[in-house]
This record gives sequence, structure tokens and C-alpha cells, in this order.
Amino acid sequence: GIDVRARGIANSLRHTWDVGKWDVRQALWCVLTARPGVASWASGRLDEVVRGGDNGIWHLWWDGLQWSAWQPLGGHLTSGPSAASWSANRLDIFARGLDNGIWHKYWDGSWHEWQSLGGTLTSGVAVTAWGSGRLDLFARGVDGGMWHLWYSGAWSGWESQAGQFISDPAVVAWGLGRLDVFGQGTDDGTWHKAYAGAGYAGRARGSETARGNPPERGWGTGQGGGPAKMGRRNGERGETSMRSQNAW
Repeated sequence: GIDVRARGIANSLRHTWDVGKWDVRQALWCVLTARPGVASWASGRLDEVVRGGDNGIWHLWWDGLQWSAWQPLGGHLTSGPSAASWSANRLDIFARGLDNGIWHKYWDGSWHEWQSLGGTLTSGVAVTAWGSGRLDLFARGVDGGMWHLWYSGAWSGWESQAGQFISDPAVVAWGLGRLDVFGQGTDDGTWHKAYAGAGYAGRARGSETARGNPPERGWGTGQGGGPAKMGRRNGERGETSMRSQNAW
């Protein structure tokens, strides 16, 4: 099935789901101050994380039968949280802190303290896991470009993926060694970059002009001087691509 959630007009968490047909919207009461994050570590399990009115992270989960009560996880954050799970009973949460760096908290049977991952960011963070023990994070830097940090047994340093963006990023992995990253460019179009194990490639495919942050779920300096754009050219739908490494 598909589960969808968003912040409602009363700043509550709204939830709806599809199991062959869309069910009624459900309010999961909490005062939200940013978009929610969600992850699933197993069939029938959902973990929701939100930033509350105290600017800390709050956690709610579904165990297949019922919703828990809201659980405070602390922190002082300036963005909505993102969450990912690489295996059963593992949950990783990320958000931007008061220092504009990324902060991380995780569950592996018990909660661990908040940890700074550094960086100087101007957006929330997007995260995905393509396999056990692997996490990939993307966020917009003070240069307006995309920055990448990953975990594979240890944390890497921050890596520039260039580009120019005005939205939070979105990222998804559809298999081992595969990442697809999206953001709204300064032209209001949606821009895409993919990593397939051997390097990044940009790809453009016709689409409408983007508005706001793209939904959850490559960019470096391209040989043509910029990333591949998802948008219209000369009023027509079409497709262009750049397959060289480090090209948007």
C-alpha cells in the first residue's frame, strides 16, 4: 500500500493511505512547525518524525495494529526532519540545527544522543538508504549548490555536487548503488542527477514547472556548463541527456 502524510491547516499531521482504494484522511494530532518525515523498517511498520512547537523532534509509530503516543526526542532544529531505515529495528533521523549544520539521531534498539555531522546548509536534508549499512544525505549549501554526505561504515566528508537550487532536495534509491537526486532550480524547473555506481549523470525529461519543495522519494558541473533540466524547451516536450561523470 501507499501512505501519504502532510502538515494540515491546523498544523496537525494528516495521514491517508491506499490499499486498493484511498481511505479517509486521518489526523495524528501534534503541533507541527515543518514538513514531516517518515520511514519504514518492515512490513506493517511506520515511523513518523516531526518538528514540534518546541523546535525539537517528536516521534510517532505504527506497529501494524495501532498508533503509539507521541514521543519527544529533543534537539533544537531549524528544518523539518528526514528519516531512513537500512534494516529492521534501525531508524536514522536528520535535521538542520541552530548552527546550520546537520544533526543525526538513531535507534538500533535504544536511542543514541544527537550527533553533529557538520556542514553549513540553507535547506533541510534528504536521506535514503540503498542497502544495509549505507546512508546518503543531500542538502543545499550557502553557495546554492547541492552537497552530499554518506555513511558506509564511517561518515565521509561533505562533497560538492554543484548546481544552483532554491528548494530542499529530494533523493531516492531504487537498488544497490543507485541514487536519484532532485531539486528546484533557479529557473523554477526540476533538475535531476543520478548515480549508478560508476559516477553521476544528469538527465532531462519534459515536465511542468516546479513549485515548492519536491516530494521525497546527478548534479556536479557538467561539460555543458550546468545540470540537465527537467522542463520544457521552446514550448515542447523533449528529452536531452548528459552521461559524462559529474554532469547534471
